[in-house]
Amino acid sequence: MNESGMPSQVREFILRHVTSVEQLELLLLFAANPARSWTISQLVDEIRSSQESVTQRMKQLLKEGFLSNTGEFYRFDPSPPEIAAAIPELIATYREYRVRVTELIYSRTSVLKNFTDAFKLKPRE
Repeated sequence: MNESGMPSQVREFILRHVTSVEQLELLLLFAANPARSWTISQLVDEIRSSQESVTQRMKQLLKEGFLSNTGEFYRFDPSPPEIAAAIPELIATYREYRVRVTELIYSRTSVLKNFTDAFKLKPRE
């Protein structure tokens, strides 16, 4: 556990794999329904987001190894095994520390934005 009360391994998992709250919500939706296959349209309706945003998140989840897809259908298929093993603790932590998890995701985004902003070219005066 760290100072937030959240397990350290969950914190590291979030920092390594989760880039947005929307992505986390999609991941948890898939984990809660592991036998179900979803289309982008179904996911848009389920989480009430835009098709463009959900499509981007799905690309990230595929790249991270959380899902597989066949044609237009996506299914929970985490690999490697350590990803699958981390999901139950992630679910439990999000239930107990929803605000802290959300803050961690936003702080991660803020840190990355500040880092990338440092490399933007500024006009000469």
